[in-house]
Amino acid sequence: MNRIKFSYREKDTMCRRFGISLSQLRDALVQIGPIALNPNLQKQWTSDNPCSCFCYRVSEAVLRAGLVPENLALMRKKDIDGSHYFFKDIITGEIIDLTADQFKDGYDYDGAARGSLFPKISNGARKVAAAMGWEIPDSL
Repeated sequence: MNRIKFSYREKDTMCRRFGISLSQLRDALVQIGPIALNPNLQKQWTSDNPCSCFCYRVSEAVLRAGLVPENLALMRKKDIDGSHYFFKDIITGEIIDLTADQFKDGYDYDGAARGSLFPKISNGARKVAAAMGWEIPDSL
């Protein structure tokens, strides 16, 4: 197992690549609350750990808003708790995980594969985008 534990500064730097700060993301997710999550994830979410369970919704929102550079690929890692979504730089191999803040002891990103989005945008991703001020076309 190869856990990566990012410092606050590293997590904030990852967020800033998308024009936001980690504190802005946390505040937005607290504002949205668990209502944006699937019912089985709503029970796991707490305002003390606002990034928890939001990896797909946040990743989907930045992708649908067109904020992801071409060199970043959406990744999905299946684990004992379900799946975790994040980005990986296909040139450098750097992990860009906007919701890494949920993992207090780090996360093992090894074994992840390319992820994909569902064809239709989720209501949760629309809520994340709206809270962050990102525009997503109505056609999605």
